[in-house]
Amino acid sequence: MRVSRESQARHQAEQDSNYDMNSSDIMRARCTVPRDPTVLYQGMLKAGLQYGPSFRLLSQVWVPEAFDREQREGGGAS
Repeated sequence: MRVSRESQARHQAEQDSNYDMNSSDIMRARCTVPRDPTVLYQGMLKAGLQYGPSFRLLSQVWVPEAFDREQREGGGAS
């Protein structure tokens, strides 16, 4: 049985979209520690990224527990 290139490409695209959805679900499940978005924007400002009030759209932010632990132990910004 011979499979056309178009069929192969369609199958690969379906697999890629399923992978992306699954990987984002996995990432979302790992982010369990809430962060204050105001602190996040303050950190971005220190890094040279200035977001005015109209562009501050994040109202809820979560990070992985391991990242939170590293930040706290290393004295990094929240």
